[in-house]
Amino acid sequence: GGRPVLVVTADRELRHRVGELGAEVTGPRSVRG
Repeated sequence: GGRPVLVVTADRELRHRVGELGAEVTGPRSVRG
């Protein structure tokens, strides 16, 4: 509760759902080295 959340996923539907809940969403390419 109240803490920032980052979700990393390529699933478009999941990105949409968690974004609506206030999570920050990014794709897997952003975390690859």
